[in-house]
Amino acid sequence: MPEIDETQPGGAGRDGLAGYEYQIDVSVWLALQLLVANKMAHELVLEPPSQEDLEAELEENEPGRVTGKLHVDNYVLVVQAKLRSGDAWTVDGIKKLLKYGSDDRLSAATRLTETNVRYLLVTSAALNGGARGLFVRKPAQWPKPEKMPASIARALPSGAAGRVAVIGAEDEERLFGDIKSLLIELFKVPNARWEDCRNVLREMARVRIRGGAGGRLRRQDVEAVIRNHEGYLASSQEMDQHVKPTNWSELRSTITEKHAALIIGQSGTGKTLATQVLYEELRQEIPGLTRVKITRGPRQLEEDITPPPVLFDIEDPWGRFDLESETRLWSDQLSNFFARANHDHLYVATTRKDVAERADVLQNMRKWQMPLEAEHYGGTQRSRLYETRVPALPWELQLPVSQAQETVLRELATPLEIQKFFDAVAIIDRQRYSDDHAWIKEAIRTAHENSIESTVVEQIEHSDYVAAAAVIWALLKVADKFSYSYLLSLELELADGVHQLERGVTPLVQFFVAARNLKQSEQVVFYYHPRVEAGVERALKRGRVLASKTLRTLINVWVSNGGPTERGAGKAATLLAAIPKKTEISVQLTPETHSVIDTWLEARLADSGRKFEEDLRLASASGSRASGPSEIARYLLSGGTRRQWNFLDQWSTPTRDEEWYERHRSDPRTRILIDRFIREVLPFSHGRYEAKFSRDVKRLVPDLSGAFLAAAHQIVAFGVMNSDGAIAEGALDDLSGFDSVLDEAFATVTPTAEETAKRVALHLALINGEYSDEHAEHVADDDDGYTADQFVKAYIQRVRKTMGWPHLAGHTHRDRLRGYWLQELLDEAKDPRIDLDDTETSLPSLHHS
Repeated sequence: MPEIDETQPGGAGRDGLAGYEYQIDVSVWLALQLLVANKMAHELVLEPPSQEDLEAELEENEPGRVTGKLHVDNYVLVVQAKLRSGDAWTVDGIKKLLKYGSDDRLSAATRLTETNVRYLLVTSAALNGGARGLFVRKPAQWPKPEKMPASIARALPSGAAGRVAVIGAEDEERLFGDIKSLLIELFKVPNARWEDCRNVLREMARVRIRGGAGGRLRRQDVEAVIRNHEGYLASSQEMDQHVKPTNWSELRSTITEKHAALIIGQSGTGKTLATQVLYEELRQEIPGLTRVKITRGPRQLEEDITPPPVLFDIEDPWGRFDLESETRLWSDQLSNFFARANHDHLYVATTRKDVAERADVLQNMRKWQMPLEAEHYGGTQRSRLYETRVPALPWELQLPVSQAQETVLRELATPLEIQKFFDAVAIIDRQRYSDDHAWIKEAIRTAHENSIESTVVEQIEHSDYVAAAAVIWALLKVADKFSYSYLLSLELELADGVHQLERGVTPLVQFFVAARNLKQSEQVVFYYHPRVEAGVERALKRGRVLASKTLRTLINVWVSNGGPTERGAGKAATLLAAIPKKTEISVQLTPETHSVIDTWLEARLADSGRKFEEDLRLASASGSRASGPSEIARYLLSGGTRRQWNFLDQWSTPTRDEEWYERHRSDPRTRILIDRFIREVLPFSHGRYEAKFSRDVKRLVPDLSGAFLAAAHQIVAFGVMNSDGAIAEGALDDLSGFDSVLDEAFATVTPTAEETAKRVALHLALINGEYSDEHAEHVADDDDGYTADQFVKAYIQRVRKTMGWPHLAGHTHRDRLRGYWLQELLDEAKDPRIDLDDTETSLPSLHHS
């Protein structure tokens, strides 16, 4: 393109150049915000303006060239900048701007015909009237579709509503301040150097707007400028300070030979960073290697079309082990992906060992496992971890910290603890302590896991971020991670309901990432360490009133946007159930909001293909008292006040009036839920259910013997069970039907010839002292046949009370039952409250039957 004389004075050319400079500043702001801070895109593609754009004053509604395009998450973000000196934007003005186009300039309306395109206008002017419905505060926030004025919606392709946003009143002064804030407050560029940093970034954008570097402003380019001006980027500093564990060569061999690895270890051992460093090493050896972060489940991996060679980075695939989400698919499919790995398609996954164990995937993934634990950092490695961090401290702290190395490393084992120590010494006021020894000791204490909680509480309360912390906690409670784009989509509506959120949630997220309380992988955010969550909960308890209000607002937003679906009421129900009682947070919802949640819960309970017990627990915890199924869920799982029985929760008869029983007895859903509970949940319940449960539940559904018989057949061959008393009581309402249970019971307690021989041999071995006392005690505790025995005893007791001994005269198992009958009589004879005359008259009759 021809050279432009940017020094020429006055007129249309001057105004065009002012717009051009504004476009450069918008480009820098977007790059800092979306590429580096939020990591929502890898590059910003800047389009060059024409000579006309620079030299001529644009018409009032002519947008100018596209400032840039970004591939954000799963859509293309088209951004235009408009420096406007006239009045505020009206609906008509916005509509004309969106429709404006020419032979060589596509209009925004034309671009929006592609459903994956979204349009953002950044402008110096404010918005008036209905145009305010398109206003957002930050890039990647989007207004609700219904807020788009009808006349604008008619002028755009179908489905464009919700894909058009305007950041208004972003004039040169405010843009200057936003860039300054990002560079100084977030990226820690020194005050003396931030303007130089801004100027270098502006020149970098100017070169690309004029066609240099293919117009591509990449994340690594922007990060390099920040680092060159002494700025701080958590990820880059960690990379520079990374120390390889003792088994690094084994990890490299696994990738080289098997082309896949599952890095597994406790929190804080550097699994995520190890993957990043591994990629950096591999890209030096494999030309053109691309790293792809897999954050949306196996489907993203299956559909990925990145040209090889490629390294697929799958961080924490099982999250918090929620089998109802993508994590179940990972459990089923990750080994298949790893088995297909080759030199062009490499795979690395990272997870905590306890999470992998609960997901039951260790066996399938054994050949690819690579442990990374504290013991893989020996004395040499931990010394290097320590020494590489000293130069980053202020110069006056470097000497005392260096001298304390031996003391610190005696106390701290993992890379995370060592890093937390350095974070602490940088912020603890050294002058408060009598000497450096006390100061170092306090930093060590702060670095230990338990102090992470206190640090988090202080950080939240110091900056008055309780409301933002509540949002972060909630998002990570309903899922194990969230994206910046999703958070931005919530911020506007949350700010409408909670004024403390007017500055947004993202500032706290960014602060927590820098403080290593949260991890950021691309635009996805999750906890750095489990103790961080505990610290957030402590802060929420201390600010429980504001936290309750914030969570109520968040639930209202979810329900309003998502209705009775998984992404609406489902998230709300999950959050309500997850609020710990210890926080004393009470979320009071309107009947209308709770009705939507109840509708979703009830539909979930009615779905026979789901995990019924999980759904019952969710309904019990989050359903309202107006929801019949939720009330039944609470009745079944909790009853009245729960008591402890051998460390198990024991069901007790609830305190409910007859009106409650009558109301739920008349609801047809009650029978379905109770029947399913008895068949699917009760047999293997972790809580203790006794005979009184079966007697009380008949007040709701009189005839449940069929369900109880089905449950009895499921457990008759097992040892000690928590629900045998309740199941026997309910199943014995059908005595004839219980005969088949007796058949299984006697088959269970009757050993085969082979089993008898083994028992005899074992008995002799124990007598001869061939086994240790511990093993002998274990054998003596064998509970095989316990439930079968209990069922037979319960049968005898029911027959004595209802039919009498003559009922057994022709019974198939009469001879076996006789012994149980006699034992029952003998047990009663020991009780002085029993009438011995009745007992004595029964004995001869049964004996001679």
